[in-house]
Amino acid sequence: MVHLQSWLRGGLKDDERLIPFAPFCHQVREIADSFSSEKLRWTPEALLELQDKAEDYLSQVLGAVIRLVRGVMKHPIPWYGNNTRLTQEQKEAVFVLSCGTSGVPVYVHTMTECDFTGAPLALPVQYCQRFLAPRLGSEKGQIKLFYSNNLTCSEISFSTECRDFRLYTWSHYIKSNCVKEGDTYAFTFEEDEEGGLLSVRMHALNGMLGSEEYDKERPQRLQGSEEGTLSMEQRVAVARTASICIPYSPFVRMVLEITACCSSGISWSRDALLSLHEAAVKHLVSLYEVVNQFATLLTPYISDGTKLTPEEEQAAISLSYDCASGIRTYIWTIKGSNRELVFQKKFSEQYLSPYLGSGRWIAKVFAGNDLSPFEVSLHMTKPQRAALYGGWPHFMKINGFKKGDVCAYTFEEGEDEEGAPLSLRVHLLRAAPM
Repeated sequence: MVHLQSWLRGGLKDDERLIPFAPFCHQVREIADSFSSEKLRWTPEALLELQDKAEDYLSQVLGAVIRLVRGVMKHPIPWYGNNTRLTQEQKEAVFVLSCGTSGVPVYVHTMTECDFTGAPLALPVQYCQRFLAPRLGSEKGQIKLFYSNNLTCSEISFSTECRDFRLYTWSHYIKSNCVKEGDTYAFTFEEDEEGGLLSVRMHALNGMLGSEEYDKERPQRLQGSEEGTLSMEQRVAVARTASICIPYSPFVRMVLEITACCSSGISWSRDALLSLHEAAVKHLVSLYEVVNQFATLLTPYISDGTKLTPEEEQAAISLSYDCASGIRTYIWTIKGSNRELVFQKKFSEQYLSPYLGSGRWIAKVFAGNDLSPFEVSLHMTKPQRAALYGGWPHFMKINGFKKGDVCAYTFEEGEDEEGAPLSLRVHLLRAAPM
């Protein structure tokens, strides 16, 4: 894990390997012995060559994960019109549509009575000026409008003269396609392969939910928001981008080449290749989720809106590598009273409660990298908030911490089995102005 952390931080030292040699050799011999009835002997040169190949493969996989992360970040966030409410399934459909090539976010609109009165459809000024006006090339003209997956289109007039984006003869168009009031549609802007011109496509998302149905959906929408887990939108984008990172045709050629080298007479059915490709994509998605959870734990937990500079944030991330498993670095600006330190409830419940339980502990607290600890009382209060009190004011005074100092708090696993399960280090990130 240490070597993987070094790789993620930006590189390994000259004497470091991504895969440690001794455990790798032990694993190779175990696998070889389990598949062979004879005792195989490995030369050091062969093991080094095998280690190099394994590291190359692992670097390629981790590189694909990083490209996957960057690809997910590029997906534009959908825009929603007034009073538009979607179910989870509809939101997922919208986010899939966002993975287009034009870079213009999907716009979601629910049909109202106004759409059927002859008035033009007007998309917001901010949306138009940010995404459409720079691409349209003129303030008025004709634009192709497609309905659903139809290959035929209608050309209708548009205008951005009023800074918003307006589609004229709109009511005639939607009536001819049997659109009804309350129906919700997603609008995607696609590029023409030849000239790069934009066209519009409407995608039906069913009718608008009533308030009761929407309230029933609310608990489902809120699920999956725990830190370190992927939201529904992220999962959709990750799956889409992973399939792009592993294109089907090159993947099949690679499988057939490897099969031909290892054995003759093996044939693959199309269904088997599709299943294998799907498994490879799922594997890449799972790797992304692991890296995402790891990155979340490295990100400092800022408790009170403290703004960190890039250098301070990087310092806090570096401190996170020494934290106990599953605990993030806690950032807090010292306030006026130093009688006790009470950690935020969410941080306490998610990261500290699994270690502390309901017990009262005498914890060791260190200032920075000092080796001499102070003893401070630590326990979980009734509202599930961890608190440091007895001995805390003395620690703050002796070590010169004062109001306005920005500090990073890192929890490490306690070394004494009978003592507190966690110890604490307080690092000064920024001293208060004089």
